Amino acid sequence: MDKLIVSDIDGTLLDDGDASMGLVTLRKLFRVNRERVGLVYATGRTFSSTWRLVQDKVLPMPNGIAALVGTELWLAPWQRPDPDYEEHVGRGWDKEKVQEVLSAFAKVLELQPKEYQSGYKMSYFVSDAKIMEDVASALEEAKVGAQTIFSAGKHFDVIPARAGKRHVVEYCRKRWDIEPGNVLVSGDSGNDADMLTDPETMGVIVGNAEDELKDIEESEDIHESKLPYAAGVLEGAQAFGFWPRDQVKKEKK
Repeated sequence: MDKLIVSDIDGTLLDDGDASMGLVTLRKLFRVNRERVGLVYATGRTFSSTWRLVQDKVLPMPNGIAALVGTELWLAPWQRPDPDYEEHVGRGWDKEKVQEVLSAFAKVLELQPKEYQSGYKMSYFVSDAKIMEDVASALEEAKVGAQTIFSAGKHFDVIPARAGKRHVVEYCRKRWDIEPGNVLVSGDSGNDADMLTDPETMGVIVGNAEDELKDIEESEDIHESKLPYAAGVLEGAQAFGFWPRDQVKKEKK
């Protein structure tokens, strides 16, 4: 393996949970280039939810699944989260103190379902930007090793400072000894921003991206696709020359 794609799922490869335009071509390209190109899903979904999509052949078999917004990393044989990454994420994280800080905002933070909570992730529904700023400031002042992520206009996550999709990209790149310029990342919402703005990767913002990504500074390392979903990922990959052009044409047929 000498290249790597790290992609979000919902809103990037899938359209409202269903396979999107361009995904069939991507599946073919991954099958043909299985030995050379690695694939990691970086998603807000749980591992079990993502694994069902793979088992049902909606998504191609990956080399890794970064679940719950990059707070867990699962690798073959898929028995449990990678312990080395878990140790990396947990360094400096104090969940009890984080909960103490968040308790002051209990009346304005609506807890998401239990399946989206973990030892390294607390997730809420929130619509007021001022609340998010206040929570982020309180956590920073308390020095509890936490960061906040807002995405899809309503999802508000509190995770360790050493977690997140960008950390997953860096961890996998080093684990598999892949050159920085050979990593392509793709996404559509705020929880993808950290990996999309990593200067050592090629970033693809799909054409249907959320407004929160419009503030990302223009860069030669970021391609803003005109096409949506998986077709936009394919467009960006072609723009960066990630796939051989003649191979893409062949697999589109």
